[in-house]
Amino acid sequence: MDIILASESERRFNLLKKIIPEFRVIPSNIPEESAEKGDPIKYAVQQAEQKATSVGRRYPESVVIGADTVVCVNDLLLGKPHDYDEAVRFLRLLSGRKHRVVTAVCVYRAADGKKRTEYEITEVVFKTISDNEIEEYLSSHEFL
Repeated sequence: MDIILASESERRFNLLKKIIPEFRVIPSNIPEESAEKGDPIKYAVQQAEQKATSVGRRYPESVVIGADTVVCVNDLLLGKPHDYDEAVRFLRLLSGRKHRVVTAVCVYRAADGKKRTEYEITEVVFKTISDNEIEEYLSSHEFL
């Protein structure tokens, strides 16, 4: 069975590799839409399904896995930061606050139209972090 991960995320690649030794990586190229407000579950599920189905239509005999993660704080949805300044803004917003992280995963096979989507919600409490800590963190981690 041909399995495709519709993501370039190194983290997702490493997680999937732990349970499925052989698969291909074919990014979906679905633009990461910015949604400032809305239902984080609906947003993450919609993005994961779009990623899986966009690749699945090109490889109908394959099983395609798409995923998306969104952070929700004070009714604001935070996706992947687009640049350094946005990453700083997001971390300042999260500093000292509780927020939810929603991750959705969609498994799709176009050949028979079968699709299964699940999601998980995690509550996270961030300690208060200084601007120096934010700068240090961003200089030592890949954030885009």
